Amino acid sequence: RHPVRERRQPPASWPPGREARLIAMKEFVKQIVSEIVDNPGAVQMTTLEGEKTSIVEMRCEQKDIGKIIGKSGKTITAIRILASSVAARQGRRAVVEVVE
Repeated sequence: RHPVRERRQPPASWPPGREARLIAMKEFVKQIVSEIVDNPGAVQMTTLEGEKTSIVEMRCEQKDIGKIIGKSGKTITAIRILASSVAARQGRRAVVEVVE
């Protein structure tokens, strides 16, 4: 049997509160996407927050949408997995959408 793990706390550098968690999620996703696209200045993020779910909507130039989605959707799937793991550490769910 495996010993029971203690739940990991967010890093001390994150300020407490819902707004801080939402900003951290948004900035995390934006940093990843900005490294992928040709024009990082055109990337716009909108976040909608529910009780236990955060929805991150991304808007970018039309030519960069293919880079974000990737071949067979593998890139956007990886971004969604990373965002979900960050949200899970905070006891939340994350949904990442690419909006044209």
